[in-house]
Amino acid sequence: MEYVFREVKCPWCDHVFMWKKYGGEGCRVVGYRFKPTGESAEKAKCPKCDENMLVVDDILIGLDMDDNRIVIDGFENPTLEEINQLTEISKYMAMLLRHKPEKGNLKLDKEGYTDVESLLKALDIDFDTLEQIVVNDSKQRYSFNKDKTRIRANQGHSVSNVHIHFKEYTPTKPLYHGTALKYKDGINKKGLISMNRQYVHLSQDIETAKSVGMRHAKNIGNLIIFEIDCKNMIKDGYKFFISDNNVVLTEKVPKKYLKLVQI
Repeated sequence: MEYVFREVKCPWCDHVFMWKKYGGEGCRVVGYRFKPTGESAEKAKCPKCDENMLVVDDILIGLDMDDNRIVIDGFENPTLEEINQLTEISKYMAMLLRHKPEKGNLKLDKEGYTDVESLLKALDIDFDTLEQIVVNDSKQRYSFNKDKTRIRANQGHSVSNVHIHFKEYTPTKPLYHGTALKYKDGINKKGLISMNRQYVHLSQDIETAKSVGMRHAKNIGNLIIFEIDCKNMIKDGYKFFISDNNVVLTEKVPKKYLKLVQI
């Protein structure tokens, strides 16, 4: 049986754990049926607080099982179509805030921020819906400023004028990079390069690297993970940074610092 791994953050207690689509140790997954449409979905249970949630792409939804109902963004007992609508909004938002702000007539400053009101207009949603997407994003991709008048993607930009001032970070143990098997030969030749992004994204543990890599690999048989020799990279003058949502960043990782990990 092939498993689809995803790192999720419980919307009730903020506990982060690995979720397997077909179940697994520490996480029970059971069938759940929406009302009134009868559409099928899957439900996960947090191993820490024992509360229920739905995991639909990158949107986490709290479930009130005592009342036998789901409420999200004004929809009570929403259909999959309504939940998928939120997922599509989130994906479009990521594109606007990372790669193509002009598509929504947005202007990003050097730190990646844009006006919330402009983004609401571009997405055609209200602030409560936007806040729901930001709070429930399992990777915590977005953040507001203090008064919530401006918003940005925390990392992953390809826009040339955005240069977020990330905190410099010194890893004390190896970092990891998960990806698909089809990229193995290219990485072995050129190392890890940022491609159209400003930085290479690295994970602080193997489980997170698995979660990230599965987005490209699609199934566990196509997943590969590289271990990064941070100690020698630092010794040779390379720098690491960390984003607000704890993604480790560096400009590139030459192939001599990479080692394939047995999964």
